[in-house]
Amino acid sequence: MKWRTAIGLAAVLVLTLAFAMQVQARSGSAHFPGPGHAQPRTSTSVKAAPITPVPVARPAAPAVDPAYVGNTDAAWVSYYNNPEDTSTWQAFCADQGGSGIPDYIPVANVVPAVPACSPTPVSLPEIGIPGCYYNSPQDTLSGPCTDIVTGGAQSWPITSSAQQCVELAERYLYLRYGWAGIGVGVGGGSLVQAYAAAYAPTAPGLRVIHNGSGSAPAVGDVISFSGSTINTAGHVAIVTAVDLVNGTVTFTGQNQGANNAAASTLWPMPKTPKGWSVTPWSGYKNIEWLHAQPIITFSEFPVGTAIGSQYLTDGIKFTGDNPYITTDGSNPTSPVLSGTPRFQGSITGTFFVPGTTAPQRTGVLAFSVDVGYIDNPNSVEVVYFDMKGKRLGSLLASAFGIDTLNVTSSIPIGSFTVHSVTNEPYGWAIDNVAIHF
Repeated sequence: MKWRTAIGLAAVLVLTLAFAMQVQARSGSAHFPGPGHAQPRTSTSVKAAPITPVPVARPAAPAVDPAYVGNTDAAWVSYYNNPEDTSTWQAFCADQGGSGIPDYIPVANVVPAVPACSPTPVSLPEIGIPGCYYNSPQDTLSGPCTDIVTGGAQSWPITSSAQQCVELAERYLYLRYGWAGIGVGVGGGSLVQAYAAAYAPTAPGLRVIHNGSGSAPAVGDVISFSGSTINTAGHVAIVTAVDLVNGTVTFTGQNQGANNAAASTLWPMPKTPKGWSVTPWSGYKNIEWLHAQPIITFSEFPVGTAIGSQYLTDGIKFTGDNPYITTDGSNPTSPVLSGTPRFQGSITGTFFVPGTTAPQRTGVLAFSVDVGYIDNPNSVEVVYFDMKGKRLGSLLASAFGIDTLNVTSSIPIGSFTVHSVTNEPYGWAIDNVAIHF
């Protein structure tokens, strides 16, 4: 009897010590395996590289045609050295052949800020777009470029016709994402497809959205207009505002207004049974936009940062139980976002029109979020709501480990909350939030 009692006491001591080690580990950066996990935790979740701007490289001077405006030109160099310095905009646009003062209008609500130059000159000089292709996107200057549209070689620099719609779109995409200009053969109607083909393999979340699919454009998207089929003829502009209440989209482009001037156009985007649909513009019925969907990894800010409105440019604001960025040794894509107390508090995400400095609520049709580490399946759920706060549905984190929950709805989702519904012994956090506007 005494022997059995001793064995029982020893077993209790071992279990108590094991539990104490778990609690101590969870309070630090490590997260040890819970019950039923004999090996260190692993996950198939991979932290995707966020789509972020890159520094502008300063090109060396090539031998170019005298009509070319580029890195031998003081105004061009001054602009690309300080593209958001508005004092450089007038000279940059005037160098492209402008005759009015000012020779530009600002492209509103986008990051980085850019000027749309006008009016389009009769004799078009070529404007250099920094960067070059060498079978893969690189910002370098040695050897011939590979024109990804034709497959043929061309000498650097890649250029675009001054004050035409393509020049603004390529300049904006270079300054925002570091994507080199594509070059000969790209027109307004085909630019979205060309950039998607070039950069989707190296830019997670980059996709082409076709008009009529139900999704609305987002601020910062580049939108192409063409005829009944996709071709180089057409127009390309930058989306600068989206109003889902009144069903409109605003886009700004060069050579878009009267007398070939740059212009900002407010255009109908009515709600249809399938969702949002942009009305054909200027006779162009084929409309599509390039959407670079960022994946929020919570590595964008230092560990310990309290998170609220920092991700509004990506279209979401976080609230709940004082969420903040922390480390989690159980999640291979750490850092993560946790509520307070650590790995216990609830987290709410509310959707806004992305890329704008004037936040406006919006609804989305889909989003995904990693939840974990889950030791007790079905202990944590994601509840999602419409724009008025009415509950639309929920998903439970039903798998052990890091569980990726994909939420879709035919009714626009205005917000979501992640919270515990029963005991999750070692807690949880969220990571890798992707929003499909």
